[in-house]
Amino acid sequence: MPAMPVYFLIGLTGLYHLYQAIRTKNQKYPLIRFGTIVTIVITMAGFLFLGARAYADDVGVIQTEMVRTALWVEENTPPDSIIAAHDIGALGYFGNRTIVDLAGLISPEVIPFIRDEARLERYLHDKHVDYLVVFPDWYNYLPQNKQLIFQSNGLVSPRLGGENMAVYQLQK
Repeated sequence: MPAMPVYFLIGLTGLYHLYQAIRTKNQKYPLIRFGTIVTIVITMAGFLFLGARAYADDVGVIQTEMVRTALWVEENTPPDSIIAAHDIGALGYFGNRTIVDLAGLISPEVIPFIRDEARLERYLHDKHVDYLVVFPDWYNYLPQNKQLIFQSNGLVSPRLGGENMAVYQLQK
């Protein structure tokens, strides 16, 4: 993500140079020049539309799944709760709880066994995790036999083929 502005700048520079080459080298072929410019404009418009749609879908999932669930966690769990989650962004910002990161960003010790659900289960137990916050279909076994206490009701994630984020209680 941080490199995107650099790529955009490189792309725009390339388009500028392409336009300059078309403008000066194809004076004898105005139809080729016109066709190339129209193709570039249509392609850019198409990508702009697709990008806007993807951005809207991403924002929709973040708001209706991650943010909604993080706000629920903040409102409905004790302040000293330990929450395990695979997606920690909104939970870290809104949840105001201690987080165990199942993706390894802030809990790098989980990286060697990130896909070993039995080991993750032991790790959560050893860390005295109270709640598990995940999309149920991201794990085969980890959410099983856990008490589901909240599931978001967002419409975007299911429309895109995913599930709603869920909160499971691990410790009582």
